[in-house]
Amino acid sequence: MCFSHTYDLIMSALMTLLALKCFEWSSLLYTLKHAGEHRNFSQ
Repeated sequence: MCFSHTYDLIMSALMTLLALKCFEWSSLLYTLKHAGEHRNFSQ
């Protein structure tokens, strides 16, 4: 029981970290893409 509960906590923590990383990367990629388009547009 205790092990199962700890496992659930660890998995939910990992999922949260994974979601944060995915959000970080997607926002970073979006920013880079947007900056690239803006630079091309201003030339």
